[in-house]
Order: sequence, then structure tokens, then C-alpha cells
Amino acid sequence: MSTKIADERKSIALEKVLSSLIQIEGLSELSRVHGFIKRQRTLKALELLSTLIVCCSSTGVQWLSQIHRAYCGLSKRKISYKPFHNQLRKPELGEFLQSTLSHLMSQGYQTSLRLSDKLKKKFKDIKIHDGSSFGLKESLTSVFPGRFTTTSPAAVELHCTLSLFGTVPNSVTLAADCESEAKHRPAPESLQESLFLGDRAFEDRKYFGDIQNNGGSYIVRGKKSIRPLIVKAYDQRGKRQRNLEGRTLDLAKLKGKNYDMEVEWTGSDGMLHERLCVLYKRGPRNKKEFTLLHTNLSRKEFRISEIVNLYRYRWQIEIFFKECKSYANLKAFDTNIPEIAESLIWASLCTAVFNRLLAHSIQNIYKVPISTLILASHAYFFANKLIPTLVNATIVPARKFAVIAEIASNIIETCREVTLKKRRSRDLINLVHEWDLAKGPI
Repeated sequence: MSTKIADERKSIALEKVLSSLIQIEGLSELSRVHGFIKRQRTLKALELLSTLIVCCSSTGVQWLSQIHRAYCGLSKRKISYKPFHNQLRKPELGEFLQSTLSHLMSQGYQTSLRLSDKLKKKFKDIKIHDGSSFGLKESLTSVFPGRFTTTSPAAVELHCTLSLFGTVPNSVTLAADCESEAKHRPAPESLQESLFLGDRAFEDRKYFGDIQNNGGSYIVRGKKSIRPLIVKAYDQRGKRQRNLEGRTLDLAKLKGKNYDMEVEWTGSDGMLHERLCVLYKRGPRNKKEFTLLHTNLSRKEFRISEIVNLYRYRWQIEIFFKECKSYANLKAFDTNIPEIAESLIWASLCTAVFNRLLAHSIQNIYKVPISTLILASHAYFFANKLIPTLVNATIVPARKFAVIAEIASNIIETCREVTLKKRRSRDLINLVHEWDLAKGPI
């Protein structure tokens, strides 16, 4: 098969995937179901969604008038600002965009990544959960109260659960910043045969016990103020440290090295027996600094270095938040209307998820690793040309395939420089792409 024919087939396959994400008839019907746009006249749901994705891909958009001008340019129709603003302030728009986000997330569960046989046998999934907050306009304090009443009186928090094998989040919840993060964490029942990765906000002995009782595993960072009872202690070489056993953990009395401990917690909710990895790092002026990792993975199966390497993948959810805030315009727009503020938040999330699905589709079809962060940082240059091409029914297929092929080629070239560091990182837990299995680990 010639290279030209192969490229044409890849372009056709990519166009089919992207068209399934932005379903013209499906989105129009969805807008009618939610009561957003019942009659597609001056303003159409697909064109508005396309405009919001293009605008949110640009970090310079912060005024509603900019979105209005972009819509007029994309749709090639004139609509006055006031009726356009009245459409944006409909609460049904937020419901429509939230359903669109659910549709996009449902398309992203397939993955090209695969764990080593050891980890695949142990876990059916590795789930990461975290929250990220950002401030809104102060006039929205009564609707979205924040934790910090002086610096950010109005703020929201985005709660996300992400699978290590998935391109997009499994679930997204939006809540006022003053709400507890523990309320939105994954249910212990959903973590059966799975590994949960979390930061210090999820250090909860009862939650750890519930995960264990439901057949799940966890690696969660701990606070330095904790004082569990040390049952057994080993150093980084596996040598027993009997002088620490039977005592309460005191980081100040530990030597400058890594420790692998078995600890017990006793409280009103019973006793929890777990493993605690204490990791040493030399701080400024040779000051001892320790990082604590709670886990219930056994020492026989997982060395302390493997626990550390697995926990490093919690950073994947921070990358998603970075893409949302820095490259999908997830920020405070200049509006006092809570319905518009919430709708624009959902629009930003739709943009971030669409960009991730674009990266995932190109990666699977062209068999080339794609950095979602680098693609997101260049998203405006791609979205400004790609989105109008996908939604414009008058463009002939040959022209559409040519545009998609050009954009895919540019994305691959842009992301080409990312591989070495990421390959070394994936090597730590033998995480490989399916098309590289014949070659062994990347």
C-alpha cells in the first residue's frame, strides 16, 4: 500500500472519529431535550458549541462580547448582542453543555496504554482523584462561596476522577469551594480490584479501611503530623529496625534514609493495620525532610521504589487541571450572572476534553505518542481551523480530509519532541503503548 493511500485512510478514519464527537443532529436534539433551543433559527446549538470551543481554546477571551463576535464570524449571520446574551443566561444552556461533556467523556474510555503483566494481574484499573479550585467574580459569593473569604470570597472547585488508562476523566463534579473534598471522592465500592491514588486531602483512616474491606488498594500521601504506632520497621535495604518498633512515629528522631513500616491506627472506628512508606529527602541546609505514603500493598509484591513510581502517576490529574486552567480558559469571566458563569465553566471543560480526545484519536490512528499538554497549549491554532471544518456541511469530503490530514501532521510534528522523558517515566512501571508491545517497553 502506498504512503499516499495510507495517509488518506488515516484522514478518513480520523474524520469519522471527530465527527462522532460533534454530532450535528445529536446535539440539535440534545438542545431541544433540555429546552435550550427549541427552534434552530438565528442561533443554533452546534454553532454555539463550536464557537465556545474555539473561544475557550484561546486564553485571551474574557468578555462575553468576544464570544458574540466569534459566533457571528463562525455562523456568518448577524445577531444582536442582547438576544445572544439572553441565550447565554438560560440555565438550560448549562444543562446542555453538561450533557455534551458527558457525551464526550463517554467516548474516551478506550486507551492505547497497557500495564505490565504483574500490575495488570493485580489491578483492573488505577484511579486518580483530586480537586482544583479557582476564583470567580466577587458578586457571585452568595451562589459559590469560597473557603478564603478575604482573597477569594467567590470560588468553585472542580472534583475529578481520572483513570490512568483513560484519556479523559471518568467523572467531573462542580461544587462551591467551601464544600469538603471528601464528599466527592470515589466510593470504596467502586475501587474493587483497583488502585486509588490521592494526595494529603484524602488521608482518612476510615476511608482506607473501607477500601481494604471492598477489595481495593490505595497509595495516599500522608500529613507529617500523624502519629501511628510502629509495629514493624525496615530500612531501604530491608534491614529490620527494631529500635523503632513499639513506638509512636516521630519524624524528628528518624535518620536520613527511607523507611518501610507496618503501622497501626486505633480510633473510635476500630483498628487499621497498614503499610507506611517514609521517604527521605535532604532539604535546605541539610535539613531532614520526609514524605509519607499510606498504602495497603504488601512488601512481598511491591518494593518501596515501586510504590514511589506508582504514586508519581497521580501527577496525571494535575496535568489535566493545568490544561483546563491554562489552555481551556477555565477562569473567572467578567459576568455577575451565575447561570452564565456556570455555563462557561462547562464549556471550558468540554474544550479540554475535546482536545484530549483529539490527541487520543491521532495517537491511536497514526501510532505516535501525543502529549495532551502540548496539544492543549497550541489548541487555538488547531481549533480555529478544525472545528469550522467539521461542522460545515457544505465543505466537500476531499477538502475536509485534506484539512484534517494537515492538522494531524502539524500536531504530530509539534508533539514529536516529547518522547524521551515520557518514555523513561513510563518505563518505571512498564507502561507501554499497545503498538509497541512487539518491541517491549518503550
